[in-house]
Amino acid sequence: MTIFAACLAMGAAAQTPAESPESQASVPVATSLTHPVAVQAPVKIGVVDKDAIIQAMPETAAAQQQLTAASLRYKQEQQSLEDKMKAYYEIYRDTSPGELPAIRDRKTRDFIDQQGKVQEFEQRVQKELSELQKQLMAPIYTKLQDALRAVGAEGGYTVILDKNMDVLYSPDSIDLTQQVKARLGL
Repeated sequence: MTIFAACLAMGAAAQTPAESPESQASVPVATSLTHPVAVQAPVKIGVVDKDAIIQAMPETAAAQQQLTAASLRYKQEQQSLEDKMKAYYEIYRDTSPGELPAIRDRKTRDFIDQQGKVQEFEQRVQKELSELQKQLMAPIYTKLQDALRAVGAEGGYTVILDKNMDVLYSPDSIDLTQQVKARLGL
């Protein structure tokens, strides 16, 4: 049952036999029918290729170089730790079955300890590289966001979406990638 039909049914049910249809006319059926409805402004949608913009920014190349340099330094240190672990493994593997238990246990412990150090270092490196990437990219994202806001405000856009998102249908969207790049001087 529609809202209109429900209102009519309520009005008819409330009507007593003594009441005439004319007396019912002065009672509003629904206030939304008598009050003006707010008019919405049209939605203006723009899209950008965020990844293309970020890749075109010179700051991104500088950040990538810093990440690569840090990664190489970490890789060298990791290789040193792995070489030590291999050396301890060779010592452990070459232990004769007749070796005294205390010596055999120490060699086993040395190898296991070094293996733990390598694993701990790998985890720490991943965390530190992730933090460094966030730190280096934060100003780049801020600069992009500022340019998006400026282009959006200048163009009167209600929404600006990333082109690479799963937007299934958007016939009225306008690609703003070049405008944002121009705003960034790219």
